[in-house]
Amino acid sequence: MARGIRFRADAIDVTALHRELVATGAVEQLGLGGADELLWGDCDLASLAENRLADHDAPPPIVELGSAAVSLSVAVDQRSVELARAEREGERLVLREIDCPSGTDERIRGLAWDAPSTLSLWLALEGWPLVRSTDAWDKFHYSDAGAPEALAYKIAIWEAWDRAHGWHVETPRVPGLAYPTWEELEARWNAEAGKSRGSGG
Repeated sequence: MARGIRFRADAIDVTALHRELVATGAVEQLGLGGADELLWGDCDLASLAENRLADHDAPPPIVELGSAAVSLSVAVDQRSVELARAEREGERLVLREIDCPSGTDERIRGLAWDAPSTLSLWLALEGWPLVRSTDAWDKFHYSDAGAPEALAYKIAIWEAWDRAHGWHVETPRVPGLAYPTWEELEARWNAEAGKSRGSGG
């Protein structure tokens, strides 16, 4: 897998970027067949683009993929401002969010708010850990968005659904993440719903 690659998400063409990522070896081809060929990877890259393009006046994020760290930064006044950095300790993610100093441009503050979740998309494509700790998993994995644990949980659900419907899924495996089948997920959800009804009754 290629390393030391920089990407600028500026007026990004999601399909073209995915082809470039595969061609350079930064990611593997994600899935096979039909209109859903890119599977969840395509959705993730689109989300990254939307985060950036929500404010067309903001500088485009620059993602640097290294063997020991992955960072997201922006260029401001010809200098690089790092907004988030990820490192790994075995199967655990170490995610460092950068506090913007007083007086920081509001456009940069907005990007800094989205930086950890945007960076998590790239980590998933690189096959990096997405879980920071057991406590973080328990607290955040049911969240709709934001935390890397929420993305990890959704990846497991999306891939289980795809496999249950006959898709051949080829995505980077997230270290430390359990990949239950769709039947196992449904059984778990039904058990949880039963407990909830029982406790409310």
